[in-house]
Amino acid sequence: MPYVVAPRQGMFAFAGLWERWRNPADGSILRSFTIVTGPANSLCRPIHERMPVILPPQAWPLWLGETETMPDQLLALLQGCPEEWLRVYPVVCCRCNGRLAPGRRS
Repeated sequence: MPYVVAPRQGMFAFAGLWERWRNPADGSILRSFTIVTGPANSLCRPIHERMPVILPPQAWPLWLGETETMPDQLLALLQGCPEEWLRVYPVVCCRCNGRLAPGRRS
């Protein structure tokens, strides 16, 4: 069953990493991206054992390198977010599949 995981208020930001590098085979520039994950909090654990690391708004400048930051400060951010930040609820299958939407013919 699909679920929605949404912020209780405002928006949230995932901890992510990116890198730009040159492909040694042909010299082209490649961009790689990833979302950092960690153990799921108790609200999300019934859905999956891992979840994205969600950063609090006050940490966004630290994570984005906008302020002077030590590695241990960044590592301290890599933890599950508090359950009270999130809403989790199931999605009715026909709402997430356009082929099953009411009034649509297959």
